[in-house]
Amino acid sequence: MIEIIRDIERLEDIADAWADLAQNNTLPMLSHSWTVAAAEAFGHKCEMTIFALWDGPRLQAVAPLAIFRNGLSRHLRLLSQELCEPEALLFRDRDALRQLLAAVTAKGPALWLALVRSGGDEDLVLREMQAGSLTYFGNPYYGHAAVLPQTVDELEDGLSSSTRSTLQRKLRKARELGEISFTAEALDEQNWDAFFQELVRVESSGWKRRNKTSLTDLEDQRRFFEFYGDLMAPGRSLRGYRMLIGGQTAAIRLAVVAGGKLHELKIGFDESFSACSPGMLLTHETLKAAIREGLTAHEFLGVAEDWQKHWPLKVVTNATVRRYPFGVNGALNLGRDALARIGSEMQQRFIGPSLAN
Repeated sequence: MIEIIRDIERLEDIADAWADLAQNNTLPMLSHSWTVAAAEAFGHKCEMTIFALWDGPRLQAVAPLAIFRNGLSRHLRLLSQELCEPEALLFRDRDALRQLLAAVTAKGPALWLALVRSGGDEDLVLREMQAGSLTYFGNPYYGHAAVLPQTVDELEDGLSSSTRSTLQRKLRKARELGEISFTAEALDEQNWDAFFQELVRVESSGWKRRNKTSLTDLEDQRRFFEFYGDLMAPGRSLRGYRMLIGGQTAAIRLAVVAGGKLHELKIGFDESFSACSPGMLLTHETLKAAIREGLTAHEFLGVAEDWQKHWPLKVVTNATVRRYPFGVNGALNLGRDALARIGSEMQQRFIGPSLAN
């Protein structure tokens, strides 16, 4: 049976069934807490439309979607799409996924999934279901994960000579600016609020604030992390990392442990300390702390960035999938997306990629 969940109260009611389905899940984005926080933070700008596949009292698959409107067009996307993190659906097996996606695609509106794992179950099943629609599988986007060795010594030995030299040079520069220290802590009800306020302050102190992309400017994203942190704090799976120089926070990172891996959620650094690259130094210390905790990988999430290449990495390939059903809705969404793509290409051609992004 397919149920479509449209209100937070019902979403909260199925927490136990969701937890049973997600017990082997390794992505924090598929947790019940993540979806509840997304509904609380982003629900005012969309129509929550979560598809749940049931077999009696047991939940078999979930698609935490919502309907977004742009003029006359309507399309389905994940509730948390604004966060630009890897996207996936939650299911017990591929047959359950097929039933779930059959219900989603029968609903009518266009479907847009971003950063879906290339070659993953969602990608493969959607390729099987192209009949009755125009489906676009976009160019790949790459993400990075640092595969962690068992010891800190192995991590250090695996660095290139240039990275090792850069870290040493940046560390010397940091010591010239003041006494340095690194902290790593499990975040709970006692320290979560203070840590988050510090994260918001540091993250909004530089280029993100100038570009209006900091949590201070993006109110809905800030509300998401407030909700998510409040829900996760009792379980102590959130991690907070800081680099301090002369008692001031030079760099800060929020992450969450799931599936034996550390997943990066938010980072920030104080530009007044940029000469010593505190973000790079804190990343290295974060990897060392994760190894000591017994974690197997550090998932950078999002889209791959060049600065992450200082460490031995596994490249993750993701793609965008857009499904346009035949009919008025599909035509409206296809036209809108085509115009947006042309506009983006023109902007990058005549203005330049640095200003377009």
